[in-house]
Amino acid sequence: MPPNASAPRSKRSLSKVGSTDDTEPSAAKSKKVAPDDEAAAAAESGDNEADWEDVPGYRVTLGPNGEILIPSILPEECAKSIPKIPIPGSWIRGLDGTPGRVMTLASRRWWETNSPWLIANRTKLGIKPSDWAKRGEAMLKEVELKEDEGKNDWDFICLPKHEDRDGDDDDEDDDDDDDDEDEEADGEDDDENEGEAANRNSKRKGKGKDKKRPDEASPVGKLASLHPGYPYIASMRAHDRYQWWLLEVLKRDQDDFSLHIYNDFSLYGQLEVLENIFLQFSKVFKPTADVRNVWPEVEGLALILDMGVIDFTMVEDGDRGGRTIEMIGNMTVACMDYLVQHELFSPASSVPNIGYILSLIIKWSWDQTQDEEGNSWEDNGSWIYYVVKTAEDAGISLTDASRMDEILEKAKARSIPESSLTKWRNIKWASKLKSFRSRYGSIGGQSHDITKMSAARRKQHSYDSDSFY
Repeated sequence: MPPNASAPRSKRSLSKVGSTDDTEPSAAKSKKVAPDDEAAAAAESGDNEADWEDVPGYRVTLGPNGEILIPSILPEECAKSIPKIPIPGSWIRGLDGTPGRVMTLASRRWWETNSPWLIANRTKLGIKPSDWAKRGEAMLKEVELKEDEGKNDWDFICLPKHEDRDGDDDDEDDDDDDDDEDEEADGEDDDENEGEAANRNSKRKGKGKDKKRPDEASPVGKLASLHPGYPYIASMRAHDRYQWWLLEVLKRDQDDFSLHIYNDFSLYGQLEVLENIFLQFSKVFKPTADVRNVWPEVEGLALILDMGVIDFTMVEDGDRGGRTIEMIGNMTVACMDYLVQHELFSPASSVPNIGYILSLIIKWSWDQTQDEEGNSWEDNGSWIYYVVKTAEDAGISLTDASRMDEILEKAKARSIPESSLTKWRNIKWASKLKSFRSRYGSIGGQSHDITKMSAARRKQHSYDSDSFY
């Protein structure tokens, strides 16, 4: 069984935001949160930050170190500010042009979940004092807390079905429940993970088609415990990681900012994000670590790979690309070994989505290493065969992701030398990361983060400076 470590708690910029207490959400009816005294005081000045210190009841998506994510819905008046801040174009789900700005300025939930970022960027956003003062009124509103949504790190929620991105997109389950057109009049039901809908549904700038909207009975976005047997699930902490890594990838996509810095800039940006994922995994992957700290990092990796925004098959430095795929394998196998050691690598495990998460990682890695152009990365991805065999021996199904039956059939038909499998046994993650770091020196970081560049440098490389990306 896992070591008796305390429940994971992220370092947070907001105190008590999205509490990670391990108590299970109540099955009672939805409840109302009454405005607190701090919110009432805020109504007088419209600029009191105190009421943002304690978000009531629902979860706020944060980065690995408690970072506040950029809101993906902004008031229509902020449109011209987006390139100046700057914000990746694909991250913006919409501009609120509703009467009264019910999805943003008039929404308590929008203010509460985004306030630190809004404060930091208040001048750049160009929100008029009279509009900013609307926050006071918004904070006086009651918020309905949904009992079927995830709140704690180890709550598992249902995800959209992950279809074959190269095939039909017609499955009606392929939408997310972040539906901005079904807002209630006061805008309080806007999902806290605002970047999800635009990015997961659009498959990034035309790479997918608009999907059918889910009906009210759809399990997507709801607690998996209420939908037993639904296979496409992830923990809330994993969902946080996915959102964070997605934003990080988009920050490094030169096309998202209408820039051309050099041909492979965005590809090296993708490698940088993956290296940051490796570094984050190292922070939590300790001998006495609780599974609730370790597993969500692997889940987050799987979800961002499955998103379709990482593909570096054409990167100029093929050696680094191949070794990055090796590191993905090292991270995956190291975590599998951890689960085995703690008697959690089985169909009856308290970790309910092992097969699904491994399937997503295998599917992405298979496509990268079996590229038709021939990138000689098949040996770098030989861990795929080891993972398939190890999971099969443990009775764990790898069929939940799209195309997995086809991939498994091909993988099992290959004659793989025993030496290619042996090298993946007993992975020492710390040693693997040290070797990777020594080969390339500094890894990870923010050198490809376009939002960190000066306005002068962005202008130098811009090819469409007059447009909103």
